[in-house]
Amino acid sequence: MVSSYKPPVWPVSVKAVVLDDQERVLLLHNERDEWELPGGRLEIVAQETGEAADRTPEEAVARKRVDGEKAPRHLPPVDQHGQKCMLRAMGPSSAFRAASWGVWPLRTLSRRRAAMVALSGSKRYGRVYTHPSYGGILVIVVTAPTAKSGRRVVERLLDAGESVRVVVRDPQRLSPGVRDRVEVVEGSHRDAAVVDKAFAGADAVYWLMPSDLRAPDVMTSYVEASRPGVEAVAAHGVRHVVGVSALGRGTAAADRAGNGTASLAMDDLFATVTNYRALANPTFMDNTLRDIGTILGRGAIYGPLAPERKAPMVATRDIGDTAARLLLDRGWTGFAEVPLLGPEDLSGNDMAAVITDVLGIPVRYERIEAASLETAMLSFGASPGMARAMADMAQAKIDGLDEGVVRTAANSTPTTFRQWCTEVLRPAVDAARS
Repeated sequence: MVSSYKPPVWPVSVKAVVLDDQERVLLLHNERDEWELPGGRLEIVAQETGEAADRTPEEAVARKRVDGEKAPRHLPPVDQHGQKCMLRAMGPSSAFRAASWGVWPLRTLSRRRAAMVALSGSKRYGRVYTHPSYGGILVIVVTAPTAKSGRRVVERLLDAGESVRVVVRDPQRLSPGVRDRVEVVEGSHRDAAVVDKAFAGADAVYWLMPSDLRAPDVMTSYVEASRPGVEAVAAHGVRHVVGVSALGRGTAAADRAGNGTASLAMDDLFATVTNYRALANPTFMDNTLRDIGTILGRGAIYGPLAPERKAPMVATRDIGDTAARLLLDRGWTGFAEVPLLGPEDLSGNDMAAVITDVLGIPVRYERIEAASLETAMLSFGASPGMARAMADMAQAKIDGLDEGVVRTAANSTPTTFRQWCTEVLRPAVDAARS
């Protein structure tokens, strides 16, 4: 397929990373009394003469002038190519912060990564590019862009003016409005060659590993399938990864929770090679879409918890919005979980009452045993190992897997179950009826 993708065009700010033989990074002083990387907006047409002002990115950098007299005493100014500037030594375990931005310890990085880290960490004046020898434009890669949360992430990033690259098996499943605005790498993100291509030059990745019902076991489905992605992140120096994961870390059920246990192991794998945020989720509201047939046929929804047992639920749209926020504001480092609990805990009976009210038909909640879920998964074509994993996760939720995090305003996401039923479930039910 011939792609119609054209890279978006914005005003460009050129930033230089100049390292001397002591691995010190050049910083210049600006009119706001701040130290920053040298550079400025690339002037296409000079305002006074109407003639081209900057023929190369290097010329844009050379236009920057500084006043060395304002340099702090402990950072003495140095004359460098006729400009007053200063060089700050960067130790292997130290970090330097000037104004509101930071530069990583450059001795710990390759020259290419030093440039990309410093650029993406600096203040942004329009879109920031690297020199072609450093790999071109910095992009955000989204895996599973046709999944519910992945689609939301892509939309939010494009709305924010980001350059987005997607990894997708079938590009035709992308909406035309998206397909023409993103760079497409065709294939599966379980494939080492695909992620190696997709992650080249990337500064951040949204990682969503769907469950593979054909896998022999749950660790193969999540952890082993993620290893090519982890290796590509490490090889290309991707600075930030946001992954979709599960609640339960630290609970008694965490090591016997099937898909949940595997998700936590996947998080640990990524956290060894990059800055990582795990979106720790309970049951998705969107899973209720699987019950449309029984809602219409039997007036029932199903789950493993007792009818009055309340538990958190989250809408996938809120997962996507949180992921996009973290990908856009990449000032975080290290590993952390980001629990997403929805706005309130709900029981199965609570859910049935809301669905009844929104759809205008009677709907009840019925509890199913974990063993019954295993049998059902086998009938859907799951391998014995994956069917067992789903039953284990259901039992772990009964044992409190999703109850280890105290609800706060920060981890309560906005979409209510009633809102979700009105905006998502009801249209889907209407479509199924027609």
